[in-house]
Amino acid sequence: MTVSVWGQARQYNTDARRHHLADVLPLDGPFLVHVDPTNLCNFKCTFCPTGQPELLKDVGRPAGKMSLELFTKVVEDLLEFPSRPKVLHLYKDGEPLLHPQFGEMALRARKLGAAERINVTTNGAPLTREKIDQLLDAEIDLVRVSVEHVGDEGYRERTRTFGNYRRIVDNVRALFEERNRRGSPTRVWVKILRLGLSPEEIALFDRDFSGISDECLIMTPMGWSRTDLYDFTLGSNPTTGDNGETPLKADRVVCPYPFYSLAVNFDGTVSICCADWSHGTLVGDARTSSLREIWTGPALNEFRRRHLEDRRSEIAACASCQTMQGLPMDSDLDVDRQRLLPLFPLR
Repeated sequence: MTVSVWGQARQYNTDARRHHLADVLPLDGPFLVHVDPTNLCNFKCTFCPTGQPELLKDVGRPAGKMSLELFTKVVEDLLEFPSRPKVLHLYKDGEPLLHPQFGEMALRARKLGAAERINVTTNGAPLTREKIDQLLDAEIDLVRVSVEHVGDEGYRERTRTFGNYRRIVDNVRALFEERNRRGSPTRVWVKILRLGLSPEEIALFDRDFSGISDECLIMTPMGWSRTDLYDFTLGSNPTTGDNGETPLKADRVVCPYPFYSLAVNFDGTVSICCADWSHGTLVGDARTSSLREIWTGPALNEFRRRHLEDRRSEIAACASCQTMQGLPMDSDLDVDRQRLLPLFPLR
């Protein structure tokens, strides 16, 4: 196996029969749902908002863990949609495996049939044997492990809390080997940001992980929302999307995320999309409303309309976000803006 530049778009879109997004809107339910078990993390990565405690304090982002009761309510809400989500991603702002009831959450989502696929993203450090068993017992479809560097010193510089690269390699190997021993359908992907990596370091990443994972991904760092507050790209100037291949469309007007995804924070508030790290652009609250009500409600439609009307700059989470610029062209809604507007009324 060799290193691949495939990225996030492939994780959610594996069907070769895909339609252009504009042709199937409005959707009767989200294709993708992020649910954040916790927004706490054991790393303080320099490129991630969760790793900036002073910034989080300044914007007033709460911190905590989702209760099992609320999680159950959220996944049961998914069953109310006419069509099941294609992907339930147990991840948004934090490290999901830190939640003490993560195993119960994953198993409950699987038993309820909350989505066609259930995915998890982890930094790999908490991948103990207990957590590996939980992931495989719940038949998680895809485990993505984010590798931060290929050496101890690089890890310490990036995460500011952790400096044991070989432990990450060993944890991924343990997951992969146990997956194979069980004959489990779980796929294991390993990804790293192409952020200051030399050709030799990329080769080392390939050597260490290509035999103990199903995919090795090199991803381009993209600007988070609210980059006016912090340079999350660490001075990088990407020319492609996070998959390393899709050219940026710098003049893209409409972000497709609000049209096909939902993002539920640990406290039940629902963000306009997964990039809303500050929890500052909310469209509802799963504690008091169903996800179906939020999906078709006026708050989310108002944000959709702002995108369609070229008013994205009015939305704090969207104004300076780069992520949408590198998304696949079959999700480009720009040419259909006027036709789509009446489909999202503010009733």
